[in-house]
Amino acid sequence: MPKPFIGVRWWLGVAFAVVAATSTAIVVAQFSDRSESAFRRHGESLALHDAQAAARKNVTPATLDRVARELQGNVSLELFAPTGSPAGASALVREAVSDASAGENVVKATPDGGTFVAAIPYHGQVLVAISPQPATAEAIDTVNGEALRAGIIAGVIGVIVGLLLAQLIALRLRRLSVAAEGISHGDFETPLRY
Repeated sequence: MPKPFIGVRWWLGVAFAVVAATSTAIVVAQFSDRSESAFRRHGESLALHDAQAAARKNVTPATLDRVARELQGNVSLELFAPTGSPAGASALVREAVSDASAGENVVKATPDGGTFVAAIPYHGQVLVAISPQPATAEAIDTVNGEALRAGIIAGVIGVIVGLLLAQLIALRLRRLSVAAEGISHGDFETPLRY
């Protein structure tokens, strides 16, 4: 009779492990996505702030470098014609200029979050602030790495606890089965514990 309970024990353990691993993966993914989004929003707002601050200083092609030095951080400023593709510019800058040509403020970022490009319409041109933000990229990388590590630890703990719970449930079921079998054979003297 113990054979079915070995199967139940392991099936319960596997079920608990799957639930624990799935729950952990969902929580870790949500945490990583939300954290990365918050860091990216912060980086975007810094880059847009730099472009708007430069526009308030009435930047001209001759004063681009001076105004960029006055802004906090390692920002560089450029002015582009709204039409055509800026020669020699990165794909990120070309995309931002193209989108800002429609009259909207635009912020683009590299996939790792290390550089943000803000483009705003400015006196018939497009003013671009290129803001390298290695601290943002490092923060995104750190949070994602730590979330993964925490997820793995939580998943392992969940699997272990699930297996232990499955063992306890199966043990109780086995005791109940043994007592029921004894009763079916006429043994009414076997004590049962709650």
